[in-house]
Amino acid sequence: MFRKKPKSKGQAIVEMVLLLLVVALISVLIIWFGFAYSIKHMLLTAARYGTDMIAYTDQSATPASRVKEMVTHYLTHQWIVGLRLNPDRLTINVEDNRYPRITHFCAAWRPINFQRSSVEVSFRFDTPRMFTVFGANVPPHITITERSEVIAGTGAPL
Repeated sequence: MFRKKPKSKGQAIVEMVLLLLVVALISVLIIWFGFAYSIKHMLLTAARYGTDMIAYTDQSATPASRVKEMVTHYLTHQWIVGLRLNPDRLTINVEDNRYPRITHFCAAWRPINFQRSSVEVSFRFDTPRMFTVFGANVPPHITITERSEVIAGTGAPL
């Protein structure tokens, strides 16, 4: 008449542990991708800051080395509140092809220079070891790169 319930005390604990592991993995993935996206946005802003310096300042005041220094300072300075990048993992390439500004006086007698000035900012980002839990072949580092270009002498972004 009365049947005994099968013993399932341990089954609920095992299911809860497995569920918590999956939830923790998904949470870490969401946080990590948000962090990577935030770094990508910071690199793009820094690259645009560098090309703005190239486009709107005099070459004698801001040579390529000064642009690189200012972009590094923009991303790594100790006064930055919030996310501050490690300068050892940061790579900045500046290509400075400036030309005298195009005005209505010089456009008629000077040829237009369509060379580009650019700032490329890269950051080496470590991937969490947790991503290899399920046997995925994940590289230990991901390099996030952003580039900003401007036509020489015009200030026009590309």
